[in-house]
Amino acid sequence: MGEKREKKDSGEKKIRKYFNFISKLLVSTAVGFLFGLFVVLLMERFSLFKKMQEINFTFLSALIYIMLALFININIHELGHLVFGKLAGYKLISYRFSIFTWNNENGKMKLSLQFNQAYSGLCAMIPQKKGTAKIADLLFYAGGIIFEMLFSIIFLIAFLYTEGFWAALFFFTAIISFVTGIINLIPFQSANIPSDGKIIWSFLFNRSVADELIELSDLGSQLVAGVPPAELKVSLAATTEELDSNDLSFVYLAYLKALDEDDQDTYQEAARILEENIALYPSYSLPGIYYEICFTACISGDEEKAREYYQKVRKTLEKDRDINGFRVKAYYEYYINKDREKVLACAQSGLAVKDKYPLKGQAILEEKLIKKLLAKLEVE
Repeated sequence: MGEKREKKDSGEKKIRKYFNFISKLLVSTAVGFLFGLFVVLLMERFSLFKKMQEINFTFLSALIYIMLALFININIHELGHLVFGKLAGYKLISYRFSIFTWNNENGKMKLSLQFNQAYSGLCAMIPQKKGTAKIADLLFYAGGIIFEMLFSIIFLIAFLYTEGFWAALFFFTAIISFVTGIINLIPFQSANIPSDGKIIWSFLFNRSVADELIELSDLGSQLVAGVPPAELKVSLAATTEELDSNDLSFVYLAYLKALDEDDQDTYQEAARILEENIALYPSYSLPGIYYEICFTACISGDEEKAREYYQKVRKTLEKDRDINGFRVKAYYEYYINKDREKVLACAQSGLAVKDKYPLKGQAILEEKLIKKLLAKLEVE
């Protein structure tokens, strides 16, 4: 009887979840439709459709305009977060424009050049204090979308008063800013990273979920900015029968923190939780989880499990040229294949690409784990 009730409650919970998502999607679509109608009327009022027809461009030139517009739009979005984040009292941790990156180091913003293409724009900010006002948090996460919508109108107006290259660029940027603004308003989650829309809707309808998403976003921002996992304020919470993706994200961060602190009991427990709930992860997130299950199996002496998960992710891992991939391969060669030369090759390759890893804080941990393995080799 109890099992039937649990299944019924679980079914009702799923129905409510899907209903909430569909309702938010419909509202987001309605907002997009109304804004789009406004833009169309604006273009009709100022004869922008006719002006667009007068611009001659080829497929190649249109592609170039789109690429430039995407780059401009990404940075407009991040600028929106920066402006509204400052208004909301948030602290800037890292800001990136193309290859130029400003990181907060010991209270001062320092400029550096980053040539990896992981981000063409980035704004990482955290609240100055816990429990900021709801409107302040809402402003920060809505800032990117607000700027995209605002600049789509500004670019359409600029299109009206320019010709040739600039007119075409302003037009494409206006359209892309509008479309991405609507997409960012839709509540979804990719690789356990929530969209701005998901956080915004959570603020409006479910504060507890919003609090979780904000905390995850803050922790992620700190990793991007170079805070090592050991300094993250996260712990392995008590497990429950029904974990959601947010819970698993906290578990994963607690796993990284435990690795950094060399807390074997905690990272082994975290890896167990991740493995038991692996069905909750979308397919595109699985390789990273397989990496860590394989890794912990290697260092715990579970050769069978290490081989099992290595085979699951072998093709991806062999092509991986990031430091975390090299770290896993180096440990696998050391503990499973006992191949000293390959251990050294993977370790050296990993250290060589440390600065290219977008999560600078995690890169510090990856370097630490690789050097720990190299130290083992030296004493043998």
